[in-house]
Amino acid sequence: MKNTFNSVDAVGNDRYVFNIKGNNYRLIALIIFKVRTVFIVFIGTHGEYNKIDAPSVLFKK
Repeated sequence: MKNTFNSVDAVGNDRYVFNIKGNNYRLIALIIFKVRTVFIVFIGTHGEYNKIDAPSVLFKK
């Protein structure tokens, strides 16, 4: 994944954090590779991201 998206970090629990717009924004994706499924579980500013626990963010329908 790092070869394709240089600004991605695995944070555990199948969650990956992407830096957007020069690290001003963060996107957390729950990625299940076995079934090729991606859920966006958080999009926010870097400051908002610092207030949450990235590995435990839940997917809400």
